[in-house]
Amino acid sequence: SFTGEGWRTYYSLASFSKNQIHLETHPIPLQYQIEEFAGSPERLFFNEVGDRSIVEINTKGAQLLPLLISAPGKMTLIGDSLFVLERRSFKLGDEDIVKVNLNTHETTRVFNGGRAGIVSILPLNQGELLATTELLGQRVLFIDTRLNRLEEVIPVKGTYPRSYRDWE
Repeated sequence: SFTGEGWRTYYSLASFSKNQIHLETHPIPLQYQIEEFAGSPERLFFNEVGDRSIVEINTKGAQLLPLLISAPGKMTLIGDSLFVLERRSFKLGDEDIVKVNLNTHETTRVFNGGRAGIVSILPLNQGELLATTELLGQRVLFIDTRLNRLEEVIPVKGTYPRSYRDWE
């Protein structure tokens, strides 16, 4: 919502108990520009596009992690690692996937160079693989999350893939 101080972003936690849905809504500090989230209710992560970092919200409050990720986008939490779609420019074709070790805050990039329009990420096989779609490349990339490297490329010509869902 827009306030006199600027944009105010909120997150909500929903739970179900005794046939009732309970909803808790919390504000995110005004200084953060939030677009995407990942994690669990105990440990939430929000991208912070303006500061090129990630905001972690846990029982101790909100803190900006000491990272530099250009325009962080979609994220997914796998064990003690946060995988983040990095968008280095405003046009498609300059993306990477960044693996953040949440214990040390060390970041490593999978590709170290531009790709062909990565727009989404999805953990598969209990987080052993990370599937990413390349819109312009018309393919799906599979990344080994332990080794942080590209394992497989499957072309999907004529489809311009944007996102997908794991239907397990």
